[in-house]
Amino acid sequence: LHLALLSDERKTVFFEKALSAQTPAKRISRLRVATDEELYFLLFRFAPVTADDISAVYRYKSSKRKVVYCNEADASAVRLCERLQIRICDIHAIYAQVKVAQALPSEYLGDETGVNRRARRRNLCFAKSNSRRFLLAGALVLLSSLITPFPRYYLLFGSALLLLSIILRIFGKPREMKHPDTR
Repeated sequence: LHLALLSDERKTVFFEKALSAQTPAKRISRLRVATDEELYFLLFRFAPVTADDISAVYRYKSSKRKVVYCNEADASAVRLCERLQIRICDIHAIYAQVKVAQALPSEYLGDETGVNRRARRRNLCFAKSNSRRFLLAGALVLLSSLITPFPRYYLLFGSALLLLSIILRIFGKPREMKHPDTR
């Protein structure tokens, strides 16, 4: 996720530094980094790399061995890489290589901070839509108090759940539904 969200320029700089930890690497162009023997193509996105992407890599003129760094590649891209003798590295191999080079970022793009995570959980727990669930749970616990030998506990917790459902219905926050097309 981090590499897919990162800008092309920052991806290139990141891998230039990560590859330089093992062998000297330099930036060739946007999304291309080269060492003495290999030329790296950085194809990080949410969709898998396709055979069309590999054909564009193959058309790039270079005497160096070509390596494609990507999140994942579909089956046709992998077959084409084998035919064209292009090495493909998926995200697991890249992670291991970057970890060995000690170049992992300290903050990842797309991660929630602790404050955002807590606020989101609180809003989900105390949403008005949860009042129906608390009401049903409280009613079932109260009904089960009729058939148990220790009804006080069931009456206490069932009443607490019913009270919580009423409080949520009155004071709860409406759940925010974000449509995927709106920004």
